[in-house]
Amino acid sequence: GASLVNGDFETGSLDGALFSADQGPLGRTLRSVNEFGMVVPEPSAAGGSAFQFTRLGDGFGDNTLEQCVPIDMSRMVLSARVWPELSNSDLRIRLNMDLHANLADCLSRANRIGRFDTDFRTSDLNPGTWNTISTRGIARPSGAGYARIALRARDRIEPPPANPPIILFDQVSLAPEAVGVPVNPPLAMIALLILIFGVGIGAMIRPRRYEFF
Repeated sequence: GASLVNGDFETGSLDGALFSADQGPLGRTLRSVNEFGMVVPEPSAAGGSAFQFTRLGDGFGDNTLEQCVPIDMSRMVLSARVWPELSNSDLRIRLNMDLHANLADCLSRANRIGRFDTDFRTSDLNPGTWNTISTRGIARPSGAGYARIALRARDRIEPPPANPPIILFDQVSLAPEAVGVPVNPPLAMIALLILIFGVGIGAMIRPRRYEFF
């Protein structure tokens, strides 16, 4: 797996902590921010903390929270839990992953080997509750040893709402892609026939019980 730091935003920051560019919660850095980034209490009875951009811009590059992590997986999936206040096709979230050979390149955003962007419309999510979003399986290119993971969001709602829409992020993870066990259709059919005929034969040869009156 990947040693992602502070994926749940529970460590190192008090609720209400504000961050500007080149700052961030433990393990993460705001590379760009329209206003501030903030750690906030989760809107749930379970408690915990989440991350929020206080004001979204109209481009994904306006707000970017990043972390560099070492990777050794051949295929991986980036996922997060998100809480959108509104459901609107112009209010969107992006999970971004850039791949680099080493930590120095990852931190300086130099010599990128690969880039993967996955976008989500909040109109496809449930507002006012937590949703799980994830990328498809991403293959690690040859030579890639680090992934730069970025959380992004943008707002192009027209006319703009009176208050900036809120999107919360939590439970960010990078994990190996789950691989299902392939089913061999001919063998599966043979097994089914054996089961059916086995039950039938068993019924035919099963001793009968006779009642005498």
